[in-house]
Amino acid sequence: MDFSKLILLELDEIVKIDLIVDRPLFNPPQKVNFTNKNPKQGVSTANNDLLFEQFEINMVELKGKIKSALKNKTQISFTDFVKEFEIEKGVAEVVAYIEIAYKERNKHIVEENLHDTIDIRNTKTNKNFRVKVPQIIFCR
Repeated sequence: MDFSKLILLELDEIVKIDLIVDRPLFNPPQKVNFTNKNPKQGVSTANNDLLFEQFEINMVELKGKIKSALKNKTQISFTDFVKEFEIEKGVAEVVAYIEIAYKERNKHIVEENLHDTIDIRNTKTNKNFRVKVPQIIFCR
């Protein structure tokens, strides 16, 4: 019998031997030399005017408008509400009204399967836009 061809024990990638001499020697990190100069103030080349044209949607104010619209009525549709209280801050304001209706679903009715179209006007460009929204009825 030829024992050189006999597989007695086979270890393929089960045990890995890590020898100390296989590791690289320690290299200290390089020192960074800082100069003692004061840096100059940079000059912006970008147009920052858009940063100052930001606006805020006041949710309390919008809820107050809904409350005043419902002063003499038990309910009002969002399309009628928009005719009475014009949208002043664009689509962001429309989204805020939708958020109010969704968060107060115990008071207001939101029909996701039905849609209404409302007209809003961009005050800067004087262009009119139509926005498709879910049917919302604000209730007392």
